[in-house]
Amino acid sequence: MDAFANSSAILKDENMERKAKYMKSGCILGLLLIAFTINGCRSENQSYSTDYSVAVMQTMEYKEKTDFMLFDDQLRQVGEYRTSYPNVAYDGFCNSTVYGGKLYINPMGHADERDYGRVVEIDLKDGTAKEYSFDRINIVDIAYKDNRLYAVSNLNGVCYLDVMDCETGEISTIETDTQFITTITPGDSDAYGIGVEFETDMLGIYEIDFEEKTVRKLYESDPDHKLDYLVYSDGNLYFVLDGLLTEYEVKTDRITTYQLPHSNAYNLLLQDEELYIGCTDIFSNAQSFVDRFDLKTKEITGLLETDGAILQMEVSQAQDRLYLLGRDQLVQYALENDTAAEKNRVTLTPEGDYYIGGFFLNEKNLEEKENEK
Repeated sequence: MDAFANSSAILKDENMERKAKYMKSGCILGLLLIAFTINGCRSENQSYSTDYSVAVMQTMEYKEKTDFMLFDDQLRQVGEYRTSYPNVAYDGFCNSTVYGGKLYINPMGHADERDYGRVVEIDLKDGTAKEYSFDRINIVDIAYKDNRLYAVSNLNGVCYLDVMDCETGEISTIETDTQFITTITPGDSDAYGIGVEFETDMLGIYEIDFEEKTVRKLYESDPDHKLDYLVYSDGNLYFVLDGLLTEYEVKTDRITTYQLPHSNAYNLLLQDEELYIGCTDIFSNAQSFVDRFDLKTKEITGLLETDGAILQMEVSQAQDRLYLLGRDQLVQYALENDTAAEKNRVTLTPEGDYYIGGFFLNEKNLEEKENEK
């Protein structure tokens, strides 16, 4: 599977194909945000059950098939759901989008069309589903915060930035042909994105103001650098370039950098006041590391090392566990002080045209399991 190549087919003109190489590098491997199709959401005679702790997706690019492998809190498989969403996908690796017990997913549609154009909200407590239509082709990223749903799409040299009020369905849109935005991150009022300048090929971090309909460059970097993840917390943006964790204060434009103990920093995951940093070569099975940055004390701790790539990270607050997804394994670690000890792992073996899409945590179930102990 090569999601990058399919994306380039949609972006018809030569200029867009040239820019497409800056889309999240992980899309070549096809680690995509997972989906869950349940009651009211094109299920195939399946009833929804909340008795699972972790869900892993395997899906197809050209067929309307996604299967969900369900696991308990010790990564023992307890069930499976077969569903009919086509190619539930982001371009590139991403951590799951779960807020307030609801999962948000981005079905792409068949890989050569990418025209599904709707984001799905799934309530994990009862399985009810609702679709939000953006009527876009090639949605490459979504985000959610405070009842506002964000979507980014790129087509024929134009980038479309949309935000929807989930109560009214009203959509505010910014169209730009000067930046190619691939990632969007909600802030307190504005949103922020990672993208490329069409004219200069320079990487950029942008402030997106939907009220003023403006996209303002905050930070610029050489196009040879890798910039995939952007995290917002309490007025600051966090991203990694060349082994340095960068803290950008939005109001003052003040920049502070922190040297990381390991190279190849890639994935960023914010959990409360702690930022987890996956340091990995996603194209090899070389040794990887997870570092943790305390946003208050500014201290950096090396948590663990592991063999193989780190393609997705999630942290369970109920369990105090860290989950890492590799090419063919999902591993659970117990967090205690400044250490992480492996507790459980499961090997994932998709068959035929299926590929592993990603996973999410059913935090309510995990909390119930912890209370039973």
